[in-house]
Amino acid sequence: MAGKDPTTYRFDDFIVDLENFRLSRDGVDCALTPRAFDVLVYLIRHRGRVVEKQEIFDAIWKDSFVTDDALTRIIKEIRRELGDVAGSPNYIATVRKRGYKFVAAVEEAIESAEEAAGKTCPNCGKRYPDRLNFCLDDGMPLGSGSGDPEATRMLPMSPALDETVPHVLSGERISSDSGRNRRSVRLGVFGILLATAMVVTTGYIGYRLFGVSAGGPIRSLAVIPLVNESGNRDIEYLSDGITESLVGSLSEVPGLEVKSRSSVLRYKDTDVPASIVGRDLNVEAIVTGRLIQRGEEIAVYVSLVEAATENNLWSKQYIRRLENLITLENEIARDIAQTLSASLTSADQQKIAKTHTENEEAYQMYLKGRHHFLTTRHRGAELAIDYYRKAIELDPNYAKAYAAAVQAALGLAFRSEVPTTEAFTTARRDAEKALELDPQLAEAHLALGSVNVWFDWDWTTAESRFRRAIELAPNDEAAYFALGALLCNSGRMDEGFALLERARILNPLHLRNNSVYSQYLTFSGRPDEALAELSRVLELDPNFYLAHLAASQAHLEKGSYREAISAAEIAKAMNPQDSTPVTFIAYALAKQGRKAEANKKLSELLKLSDSRAVTPYNIALVYSGLGDAENTFRWLNRAVDQRDLRLAFIKVEPKWNELRTDERFAEIVRRVRIP
Repeated sequence: MAGKDPTTYRFDDFIVDLENFRLSRDGVDCALTPRAFDVLVYLIRHRGRVVEKQEIFDAIWKDSFVTDDALTRIIKEIRRELGDVAGSPNYIATVRKRGYKFVAAVEEAIESAEEAAGKTCPNCGKRYPDRLNFCLDDGMPLGSGSGDPEATRMLPMSPALDETVPHVLSGERISSDSGRNRRSVRLGVFGILLATAMVVTTGYIGYRLFGVSAGGPIRSLAVIPLVNESGNRDIEYLSDGITESLVGSLSEVPGLEVKSRSSVLRYKDTDVPASIVGRDLNVEAIVTGRLIQRGEEIAVYVSLVEAATENNLWSKQYIRRLENLITLENEIARDIAQTLSASLTSADQQKIAKTHTENEEAYQMYLKGRHHFLTTRHRGAELAIDYYRKAIELDPNYAKAYAAAVQAALGLAFRSEVPTTEAFTTARRDAEKALELDPQLAEAHLALGSVNVWFDWDWTTAESRFRRAIELAPNDEAAYFALGALLCNSGRMDEGFALLERARILNPLHLRNNSVYSQYLTFSGRPDEALAELSRVLELDPNFYLAHLAASQAHLEKGSYREAISAAEIAKAMNPQDSTPVTFIAYALAKQGRKAEANKKLSELLKLSDSRAVTPYNIALVYSGLGDAENTFRWLNRAVDQRDLRLAFIKVEPKWNELRTDERFAEIVRRVRIP
């Protein structure tokens, strides 16, 4: 070495390029984060001895505080890229309660990255290892390729094979001016050599050429939220946004079921094994990734993992400037899609690569809006709407931003009881604009259908909109759930539950959907099933507001008034601005015969309605519990006049059962136009 430091390390099929901070295997880059790369290099440099954990902390993290868990995750990441197993390591051994030891034989070299990488393919220009005589990434159809025999051979020549087919393998016997002969000869070469190669590389070739795992084609997949490793929470929206973009793009791959982003949120920033995620979500493969921002550049590391075996099927590193975020997302989606399916048509590729705006700044505003809407518990909808408005200002033709604003407005109308007419006037305009800009956008049909059913009470049109959204996005649970809720609210419970179940299959861990599903179980006379479902929701998130509210409803229908009050009190503490918990408490007190206490709660609601919007539907419900029919119908008519969203439930809400024979109640149902 003549005193010079090595520029590369080699072990087995791996090359560690110190100049370019790359780990590669057979010429293909591995997806290691910078921190993981540093740890790997440190272990290699100190190979053959146990490296204490504290030594690694001091060398790599220096003065930063870091836990053992962080180092464990880094080691796991390195092992995943190396294909190493902790129990029987080939590369990194764990020394219990001490540290780690690199155990493989390593060659040091002083050479350029080009020299380390091997040969250059004449077709695709990529480097591939010296030990192979065929580039697996040249993109050429089977049976065709370069006229250079050295570039098109798949394996080194064996003497036995050379003697068997000398007329095929001998370069001098192939006419250089006969294209047809050359193609047929090379097809013969491929057939013979592929048969030989399949004996030893069946699994790899099968996956590489046909887009399948060892168990067959991948038909279902979940994209786990990308981990933001930048240490800057302000760019969390980027990792979430890339995740959602991949979900949307990969949903366009024919025959592939992709779980929605909301179904995988619970795995964000966790270290749950792929096999467990696959079992929980009932998917065959998992896309995982990490994101790091350095100034104006972002580095994204993405892997495709087979859930059952936790084998790494594909991985790649991308480094791009932040202003090229849209292009980056399309590139990642295209690469994963091509890995999964070798038979994508040009139309499929166009759908996968579709962008909804070319304005990078508008796109980032949209991503920030989605991030707040999905993750911010308080004022999330309001913040989301602000960002969507900024996105629309930057790109007035941004259909997805208009549709997303409608969704946020609907959420805000339910959560904060804003005046319905005020909220939905803007929502209708946004939904119509989204549909005008992009008639093929499922979210636009879903948005306008939501306005139709919740505000217009045009149930038939809304049903058509939701069915069209399902046609356009068959993997999106939102449209299934919207249509299922519409059918349940109109009394078509069997049809409605079938669609709700389909939404739950697509997104089995969606807390809001499962809570609302339990509400419909209560409405259909199955409160015990509802409570069982809600117990599972609360196991996942004990602080999920809607689950406590739905539990109160179920207990009310069971006549378990003490439990109903307890659940409503918990919900009230979580969201003091919502009048619904107070309504349930007052209703339960009235049904218990504690009318003085119920009237006191009612007075609280009436006083509150003097200073801000309180849904008339809730006040009517308390009067109904107290047995005051006159005031019940007075407030129900006021609810109709104000287009109260909750009137959509009136046909199936069992708390109204005692009034259903009253002609005045039938008139309310007719005015809401429920079929």
